[in-house]
Amino acid sequence: MRVHVRQVVGITGMLEPQPAATLPLKLYAALVVQGGANLVPWQVFIALVDYFQYTYRSNSVEFYFPTISTGVLVITAAMMALLGHRLSFTARIFWPTIVLVCFSTAVPLISLLLAADLVSPGRALELTLLAVPVNAFCSASAQNALFGLGALIGDGATGALQ
Repeated sequence: MRVHVRQVVGITGMLEPQPAATLPLKLYAALVVQGGANLVPWQVFIALVDYFQYTYRSNSVEFYFPTISTGVLVITAAMMALLGHRLSFTARIFWPTIVLVCFSTAVPLISLLLAADLVSPGRALELTLLAVPVNAFCSASAQNALFGLGALIGDGATGALQ
């Protein structure tokens, strides 16, 4: 079965990709999963503002996260534009995705350390903020390569990544 992607106006009034018939279904599904996986770290940090406020006794994450993350995203995008063509698929997608998955566990692991009184709330906040640039770099690197790959595949592959 092949899937073709077309844009339709969704419930939110935004254009949303919808399957139709030319992109192989397995490829379309893989791109949707990969696109979603790259958004998880961002969602973790923006959706847990109250949790961070309660846990770290500080709302610093709410302010530091966008600053650190956006700065790293811009620098990574510039690096990939200049040097990305010299890197292999493995270097641009596979390893950043593996590191991204590992560092996505940072928040729960740090929470466990905090609950066991192995780190102070201040140290836990520092560790969390250390995970932010690593996540941002890996996410930007993988997204850059995946959208380039999607553009080469055509037939709505970039829509599947969104």
